[in-house]
Amino acid sequence: MRNTATGELVELVTNNFDWSAELVAELYRERWRVETFFKEIKQNVHVKTFLGPSVNAVLTQIWTGLIYALLLRVLLASGRVSWSFGSLLSVVRMNLLVKRSLRSLLDSPLYQSRPPPRLRFDELGLVFTN
Repeated sequence: MRNTATGELVELVTNNFDWSAELVAELYRERWRVETFFKEIKQNVHVKTFLGPSVNAVLTQIWTGLIYALLLRVLLASGRVSWSFGSLLSVVRMNLLVKRSLRSLLDSPLYQSRPPPRLRFDELGLVFTN
């Protein structure tokens, strides 16, 4: 069978001789789309292992990862700063526990809050001697 895009001869192997070459090629094409989909999820959303063995657990984790990636894509499209998807993932991960809006994080990622006040030992009445 020839690849219609490049004209190269493609050889596909199957043990089902009832299927046509076009059907086998279409099945390989769809399988490859599934593989690249899972590769993208594993790389960007870090779904490397599934937390539960049931179909529901796997589907819940995949849907959660997809929603996470979609929300980040929406944030990326609405920000005034041009970001790569990987950079955005890194910044969001580093600031997950910071009480700060995502909009302000996108608009000014290097924003730093004021440092906490330093305790002075003389105010506490502590005296250190050698």
